[in-house]
Amino acid sequence: MTFDSLERSNYDAIKTVLYEFALGATARWRFASGTQNVTLLGNSYHALPISDSGIVQSGDVQNDDFTVTMPADTNFAQLFTGTPPSEPILLTVREINRGDNEAPVVWAGIVKNGKRTSLTSFDVICKTLTASLNRMGVRLAWGRGCPHALYDRACRVNKDGFATAAQIVTLGGAGFTAAIGALGDGYLSGGFVTFNRMAGVLDTRAIESHIGTRVNILGASDGLAVGMWVTLYPGCDRVTSTCEAKFNNLSNYGGFPHLPTKNPFDNDPVF
Repeated sequence: MTFDSLERSNYDAIKTVLYEFALGATARWRFASGTQNVTLLGNSYHALPISDSGIVQSGDVQNDDFTVTMPADTNFAQLFTGTPPSEPILLTVREINRGDNEAPVVWAGIVKNGKRTSLTSFDVICKTLTASLNRMGVRLAWGRGCPHALYDRACRVNKDGFATAAQIVTLGGAGFTAAIGALGDGYLSGGFVTFNRMAGVLDTRAIESHIGTRVNILGASDGLAVGMWVTLYPGCDRVTSTCEAKFNNLSNYGGFPHLPTKNPFDNDPVF
């Protein structure tokens, strides 16, 4: 029987909900509600006491959260212990009836955050992909400072040309030390560091300050380890002198440092 005919029947449908969380290129966590594992398209969904809050379509997609509740000791819930992944986690929800091989997608979205609600329960709060399409757009305004994000398509600085690979020597607190003394104090401040959190998953942490061989990052240093290789990228304070001397990118500077201080619309006839 087809999925549609089973759904229309009075007694034949025995529904199982399938949840697939995807992080990076290879990391996947697949769960099935109920007591039996499910195999679909060569992928195995592990049976778990898992449920969700149901699909809500109120007309305000920003507030139509989709909450998945699972045991707190699952390996997926452990991702949110300490610093959560910096890359987005995608969630695809399917429904399948026992004995059938047709499992249409009923919901798709992105994980907002996760929180432990009790000793044994963990909630994963998600939002639909449509919510990201209804956000307010950012307008470029006139200002003295550069409004571009470093290394973005407006800045045009090639980050690979400024990458520094280094091996962690010591680890402690919210930072680490590495053999980067030649870079000069403050060179990496405001930048970021990337490292492999797991196979196929690249994690990113912002660099708060850099002095000598010490790099302090925002948040905890969990996920890092002594001997691990990381890639460091310098930051920018968005002033013309740094743009020119550090990145040789003054032609793409997005600010207007010589903008007049007097407002032509302040009702003063003399401008």
